[in-house]
Amino acid sequence: MKKTLIYMIVLVSLILVACAPATATATEPVAGSGEETSDRCGDESKLADEIFLYNWVEYIDPDLKTQFETECGVKIVETNFDSNETLLATLQAGGAAYDVIVPSDYMVQLLIDEGMVQELDYNVVTNIQHMEPLNVNQYFDPDQKYTVPWFWGTSGFAVDTSVVTDIQPSWSMMFDPNSPYCGKISMLDDER
Repeated sequence: MKKTLIYMIVLVSLILVACAPATATATEPVAGSGEETSDRCGDESKLADEIFLYNWVEYIDPDLKTQFETECGVKIVETNFDSNETLLATLQAGGAAYDVIVPSDYMVQLLIDEGMVQELDYNVVTNIQHMEPLNVNQYFDPDQKYTVPWFWGTSGFAVDTSVVTDIQPSWSMMFDPNSPYCGKISMLDDER
């Protein structure tokens, strides 16, 4: 049986709440704890004790997690993956139940098609209105039902010209096994 995942609702709360202006943050007591929670945490009656996050390695600032935990009184339990394919295999195996997952674009589309993510409740995720229009309604979630933007980026090709002085206008520098640079190149472990 496939487990339905709450894809980004908690992450949105984590990100958007933490990114809201720090001024005018009234606090109120956390029920039964004697501590206070920030009004940026939303309805405290809907907060869980823990959030299970499945995320890329080093993809979120530890200080941001600490800030969220402190302000909202919710512990973040983070597990990391090294590729979208690892994420998919873990979810398909059914051995884990995550509240928030952070896949890349093409994997989101596959997870939607497989029925492995749940639609977001935009009555809760109210800060979506502040997202850059270019970053919403992407091809993998055109109606913005399942995701919110987090990070985006590109991969590049760079050469340290203080080390590599004989630059050739050819991919052979990277792919020729007889290249003097063989074994001295760093690449992402991602087929895309």
